[in-house]
Amino acid sequence: MEKNKKEKIIIGVLMLILAILLIRLLLLRKEKDLSISQDTGTSHMYSDNSIQLLTKSENEAALHNDLYQENYSEEGSSKTVISESEDSETKVDMGKGAVDNNTFDDNKLDKDKLVSQEKHFAYMDMFPDMYVETVKPVIQLKERKIAYLSFDDGPSRITKDILKILEEEEIQATFFVLGSTLTEEGEECLQMMVEQGHEIGIHTYSHNYKKIYASVEAYLDDFYTVYQQVYDITGVQPRIFRFPWGSINSYNKSIKDQLITEMERRGFTYYDWNVSAEDSLGNPTEYKVWKNVMKDVEKYKYPIILMHDSSMNRVTANSLEKVIKSIREKGYDFDTLSNREPYQFGKTVK
Repeated sequence: MEKNKKEKIIIGVLMLILAILLIRLLLLRKEKDLSISQDTGTSHMYSDNSIQLLTKSENEAALHNDLYQENYSEEGSSKTVISESEDSETKVDMGKGAVDNNTFDDNKLDKDKLVSQEKHFAYMDMFPDMYVETVKPVIQLKERKIAYLSFDDGPSRITKDILKILEEEEIQATFFVLGSTLTEEGEECLQMMVEQGHEIGIHTYSHNYKKIYASVEAYLDDFYTVYQQVYDITGVQPRIFRFPWGSINSYNKSIKDQLITEMERRGFTYYDWNVSAEDSLGNPTEYKVWKNVMKDVEKYKYPIILMHDSSMNRVTANSLEKVIKSIREKGYDFDTLSNREPYQFGKTVK
């Protein structure tokens, strides 16, 4: 009888263990089902299933608000997610460079799922050879003050005069060029820029706002033309650019966020300005150009000075020596823009 009692106890223990194991198995299965349900539910905004449930207006908001940016190497093989978005209500005083901005970051968005609706991103397949390595600004010593001369709308017949002055003053500057102005003499200017250590950026081919800001595709098409011109003439890939009328203007509102995202995805960096010579407005004198620069330059440790070297800007060349001398007297050195952190309207900058 004692033997039977022991056997019953053993059987009871084994059945209890088996019951516990079964309960644990059921609990694990329930947790797994719940996890799967959450992954496929509508609460995940960017999952494969839920992206189809977005309304048209929600979709456009997600795509147009610059929620993510990707930085590609020239070969397009390495990715670094850069989440840096700009509020659509940003206001800017372009003449003075004053901004009122509102930015946010988010490093967790899944781009591959978000862009599954290819009709919104057809331009991403355009010009597969138009990718560059993003510029890496130099970390400057705290005590240094550096001014960055930049010239838009050239080359023209006065560009060689400007290059001669810069060479005599042993200064490097940045030229944002137009492809439509490139004559044989203009090509020589581009070669001189490279030889003298200046930087070439792109200012579009046509500078025609109705054309370039009609769509992202239109801008890329125009941009590629001058990009290829500069590369063919100099053997150098331009990596920086400046939007005509600046990055925030009344012409590019409908495409600005998408356009900036796409250009940065391709590795390009854009630069606005915080000091303007106002040499393309009205009929300025040499004194006025000089005064416009000097009244604002000391507001910034690293001023980016907007000037022009189109055929209409003889006064710019004539006033340049005095401008350089006065800036030097204020304790500034000079450099090219790719060595500086980007200054961009509507974004937090140093």
